[in-house]
Amino acid sequence: MKRLLPLLFILPLLIFVSCEEIKNLIFSEDSIDDSEYSSVNEWVKCKQLGVSSLSSDGQLLDEHPINWNGNIATYHNGDIAYFNEYGFITRLIPSDSHAIYITNYIDKWKEDYILTLSMDGDTIRFENFEWDGLTRTWIEIDDDGSTYTVVHNKFGKELSSERIWDDGSYIYWEFEYMDDQRRELIAKSTLTPGGELDTVIEWIWDGNQCRVIHNPEILFDYQYDITLNEYFEIISRTFYSRGDFVNSYSYEYECPGFEQIYP
Repeated sequence: MKRLLPLLFILPLLIFVSCEEIKNLIFSEDSIDDSEYSSVNEWVKCKQLGVSSLSSDGQLLDEHPINWNGNIATYHNGDIAYFNEYGFITRLIPSDSHAIYITNYIDKWKEDYILTLSMDGDTIRFENFEWDGLTRTWIEIDDDGSTYTVVHNKFGKELSSERIWDDGSYIYWEFEYMDDQRRELIAKSTLTPGGELDTVIEWIWDGNQCRVIHNPEILFDYQYDITLNEYFEIISRTFYSRGDFVNSYSYEYECPGFEQIYP
C-alpha cells in the first residue's frame, strides 16, 4: 500500500461493489451507451469559471467563482494561476505558500520542467523531464530514489507508467480506453517486473456519465459519480465513502476556453 499511495492521483473515481454487481455492470448490453453523448473530437481545454458545492439532495450550499483577467485566474482562496494559450498552468502562486511554482512546456502540452522558487527568487526544487515521442522519463528527487517512465497517448492520457526504486521496489500501471482515447476503461497494475497484471479499477460509462469500480483489497471503499461535458471536462462530481454521501460539486466552464491542442 505504501507504494500505491503516491499514485492515487491517477485514480480519482473509486467505488466498491460486489463481484456479482461488477459482472452485471461490465457485461450488460447497456453498460456502455454512447448513443446520446456527442463529444468534441479535438483536444481543447475549457476555462473553468466557478465551482458550486451541493447537498445530498442537490441543493446549493456555496459558490466559488473564479475571476479571469485574460489567462490569469484568481481563485476564491486567493490562489493565482497563470495559464498558457493551451490551458496549462505555467505559474502558480498559492495564497498560503511561500513559494512560486513555474512549469515550462514543449509541444504545447508536454511538461519540460517544474521549478519551485521561494518568494525571494531562490531555487527550492528543480524537476526536469526527458521526452522521447510520447514517452516521459524523470527521477523523483523527494523520496528514497525512484525513476518514472510514463507513456502517453496523443491526448496526453497515460497508457502505462513504471516506477523503479533504488531499493528494488517496483510498480507498473497499464490503462485501457474507449475508442475516443479520452475515457478510461480499465487500470491494471503489478508490483513485480513482468508479473501478472491485476485489475485495480474499472470505469463504467453510460454516455457522458461514469461510475468507477475498484479492487477493495488494494484501494479504498470510495465511489465517485461524474458527468462530462462534450469537451470531456467534469461538470458534476459526487463522492461517497462506504456508501455514505460525503460531498457533491458542480463546475461551470467557458468552452472552448483556449487554443486547440490536438490534432
